[in-house]
Amino acid sequence: MSEKKVTPRGFRIYDDTIKARHGTIRVQESSLAFEGAHAWLFYDEDGADKGAVLHPHAQINVEAAKKLIAALQSFVEEAEGDQLTEPAVS
Repeated sequence: MSEKKVTPRGFRIYDDTIKARHGTIRVQESSLAFEGAHAWLFYDEDGADKGAVLHPHAQINVEAAKKLIAALQSFVEEAEGDQLTEPAVS
């Protein structure tokens, strides 16, 4: 498994550089507060405080879509391989 960025709590950030029209999309591992593996999709608008969402949608191009697919595929592979930060709940 390649080295990934992590949050202060140790959860993986699969990609935080997916450019959308007015901001950036971040794909991040979620704690397993729910049953099974989950990922967060965050949209950080350019110029806004981190985590502030002014536009709850993201318009992306083909290059950004490919990066989003790769980040989500990485999450799926780690979830199915039981390689997430917290063990999966059945």
